[in-house]
Amino acid sequence: MPYSTVIFDLYLTLVNGYSYTEHEGVVAEMARILQAPDPSAFARLFSFETWPDRGTGRLPTIQANIETIFRRLGWPVEPERVAEAARLRREFTANALVPLPGALEALEAVRARGYRTALVSDCSEETPLLWSRTPLAPLMDVTVFSCEVGMLKPDPGIYAIACQRLGVEPGACVYTGDREEELVGARDAGMHAVWSLPPHRDTYEARDMNRPIWNGPSIPSVAALPALLDTLRA
Repeated sequence: MPYSTVIFDLYLTLVNGYSYTEHEGVVAEMARILQAPDPSAFARLFSFETWPDRGTGRLPTIQANIETIFRRLGWPVEPERVAEAARLRREFTANALVPLPGALEALEAVRARGYRTALVSDCSEETPLLWSRTPLAPLMDVTVFSCEVGMLKPDPGIYAIACQRLGVEPGACVYTGDREEELVGARDAGMHAVWSLPPHRDTYEARDMNRPIWNGPSIPSVAALPALLDTLRA
């Protein structure tokens, strides 16, 4: 068997995640709860400018992220409102962690074929906090969350951490995810990367015209991965 391990992305690969429209709606509701003097400025800073710091753990909590934005803009911080906005964000994330159709069955089938499994996810602190509650958690041998390791895909270091924790070489790994950037990163790290097409294209990435183009293998969803792995065994 040429591959021993399958590494999965999380959002829009294994779980529903959220759309650009849904996320911006929640950020707008957070701004309302916080009584942000300029809701559009808050949304810009939360969704775009502070995401790298949130995703790498430099802003370790949603509360810290909100407080940083308010202080940067010279707005007064009201702790009760910050706590309520953070609670709304956690609820939103919990709803985003519902497995996609066929995802659980695919993971079970992959493991039944003898593969080890790992998760590499770009996320902020609420995802690892909620992860153990998902039905996917028992089906992963290793998890790597960007906010815990200080790196975002496609940084080669985040793929290396997964391999180190698994005790395997990159060439023994199949990687599957929904974003072209992460696939290029996995391939450059030495993995066999497979694009699992996202369930929709209403994403932040789809609005970026300066993205890499993926010209490698693809599947219509993660549910098709076990059948693909069977062809890689031949």
